[in-house]
Amino acid sequence: MARDRTAVIGTGMGMKERRYSMRQQLSEFSRACKAEARGALLGHYGLMIGGFLLAASASFILLELSSAVFAVGGAAGIVLDSLASVLISAFAGLFQYGVSYVSLAALFGGQVSGADLLRGFRRGEADRVIRIELLPAAVSVLCGLPGEILGLHLGKAQAGSLLYWGVTGLGILTSFVISLLFSMAPYLLIDFPDMGAAEALRMSVRMTRRNMGKLLYLTFSFVPLFLLGLLSCGIADLWVAAYRRGAMAAAYCALAGKETGQNT
Repeated sequence: MARDRTAVIGTGMGMKERRYSMRQQLSEFSRACKAEARGALLGHYGLMIGGFLLAASASFILLELSSAVFAVGGAAGIVLDSLASVLISAFAGLFQYGVSYVSLAALFGGQVSGADLLRGFRRGEADRVIRIELLPAAVSVLCGLPGEILGLHLGKAQAGSLLYWGVTGLGILTSFVISLLFSMAPYLLIDFPDMGAAEALRMSVRMTRRNMGKLLYLTFSFVPLFLLGLLSCGIADLWVAAYRRGAMAAAYCALAGKETGQNT
């Protein structure tokens, strides 16, 4: 039986309206998180940038040491470098945890200081932080291994190999999505001091899985700012990174249904 033309047109308009409504919701979520971050982080950007620099410095020194100690080529070198990268990322995560604490505390109007950047090293917190950092770091390294092994096999031909770039790109995309799934875990540990690492990771996946569109939109909305930051040789990107971390803390509060000091 022939379908009513007006019904088809009406359905199409409804789909367009729904798509527009979804884009509007994503945009409003992103703007709200950024607005809260801007209001809360005034006076705290320097502290957060200091935390990023501490994490980057520690990672650089440890990576250089591991490269000197494990100076092995071939597949064995890739495996050793991968293991070192996982451990170093987990250690740097202790500093990143401090930055997350500062961003979340600032949203609620709490007093923060330089000592809070080392909060992840406190007894009772360090083991939980290391555990939530190890899994994402390991997954990220595993996602990059196929591309590295393929590159080792192809040698100089890798630059023009569509297979190599396809496998590498897929690994980067997979790692990025998984990192978003686990992105709420640090805030959960901060918010619930008695929560274990495994539970925090599970809850993070539960929170983010249903809101992946919002988090992707929020994350990609910072891309233009990061690109502009390149004009300053990357120096301004430290401010953008702090801004994004504050927005992610605001996103956590929104997904958890928490009222911050910025919207009460």
